[in-house]
Amino acid sequence: FLAKSGASKVNLIGHSHGGPTARYVASVAPELVASVTSIGGVNKGSKFADLFYSVAPDGTLVNTAGTAIIGFVSQIAQFLSGGSELPVDPVGALKALTTYKSLEFNEKYPEGVPTTACGEGEPVVTSTVNGVLNKVYYYSWTGNRLITSPKDALVDLPLKAVSLLAFNGEKNDGMV
Repeated sequence: FLAKSGASKVNLIGHSHGGPTARYVASVAPELVASVTSIGGVNKGSKFADLFYSVAPDGTLVNTAGTAIIGFVSQIAQFLSGGSELPVDPVGALKALTTYKSLEFNEKYPEGVPTTACGEGEPVVTSTVNGVLNKVYYYSWTGNRLITSPKDALVDLPLKAVSLLAFNGEKNDGMV
C-alpha cells in the first residue's frame, strides 16, 4: 500500500485477532506505522479459547471435531470476505487466542497493550530506527454487551451462550 500510494506511514485498524496483528506490525516496523486502533482486540486472550482447550485438549476427538468446525467457519469467512489463496490455520489461530499464548505474545510485543480490562495502554510509543525517532499512537475500543440490536440476534445469541459459559458475569462481547 505504501509503495502504491506514496504515503510514508499507515494507520492500522485491527478487529479481534487483528488487534494483536496490527500491534505486531507496529512493533517490528514502527517507521511504517502512524497509529494502531484495536477494535475488540484479543490483546489479553479469550476465555472462549481457554474454555475450548479445557474441554477439548489437543489429541481428543472433541478437539478434532471442534477444530474441523472452526476451520470450516474460517473458510466460509475467508470466502465471504473476498477470498484469498493464503492458507488458513484455525488451530494455530485458536491457540494464539488463549490467555497463555496472548501473554507470551505480549511479552515479545508489549506496545499498546491495555493495562486494565476494557482499558487502554500507553497511548504513544516512541522508538528509534536507523537514527530516526518514530511515534506510533495506540487506541483501543470495544463493546461489552451482547444483543444490542434485533438485527444482530443470529450472531449475538450464540455469543451470549459462550459469554455465560466462559465469562461468569464479567463484562465481555461474547468472545473478548
